Parts: sequence; structure tokens; C-alpha cells
Amino acid sequence: MPHVPRELLPKIGIIKEDCGAVWIYHDNSVGVCFMMWMTTNPEHPGSIFEAIRTIGELTEAAQEVAAANDYHYMFTTCHHKDLTKLHIKNGFVEAADNVVILGRGIDNGP
Repeated sequence: MPHVPRELLPKIGIIKEDCGAVWIYHDNSVGVCFMMWMTTNPEHPGSIFEAIRTIGELTEAAQEVAAANDYHYMFTTCHHKDLTKLHIKNGFVEAADNVVILGRGIDNGP
């Protein structure tokens, strides 16, 4: 999936203007949420250090939103080793090895 269609993004998203964004998917039955589609702006004039700072700020903001909504555990996914290291630095732990995230549409009928 080269980009995420707008209709798949949840209502809760955090945007750092011109720098990056992340979205939070909430479970409706347990205190778990998913921080997904973390992105930084490749055209932003800042350095790689600005992108790293943005990821940290977005992660912190996502955690604040999750806590305010009474969620107690947050998952995220990534496939870049450097981003994995950054997420670990920001408090995440590896929950699984060699996982592929798959998606598909669901036909809800007429």
C-alpha cells in the first residue's frame, strides 16, 4: 500500500504542522490502542535530527492522548531498523519478530 487512503485514517490524529503526523486506532473493548502511520515530511527543510525530534514529540503526544482516553497499552509497527531503535528509545518494547501486517477490505453488502 503506497499511501493510506483518507477513509482508513481514524478520527484521532496528531499533526505537527509541516513536520509529521501519526494516527491512533482505539480498541472498543480493552485498554489497548495502536499508534499507526507515523510519517515525517521528507520535504521539510530541517535535518534528520528534526525528523527524529518530530517522531519523539508525536509519540509523546500520542501517549498523552491514549492516557486521556483511559488506554493502558499502545502498540505500533514499523519495518525500518532505525525507526525500531527510535521507538525502543521512546519506551516501546519488541512484542514480536518477523511480523507482516496485512489488510483487506470487507464487503458489507448493499
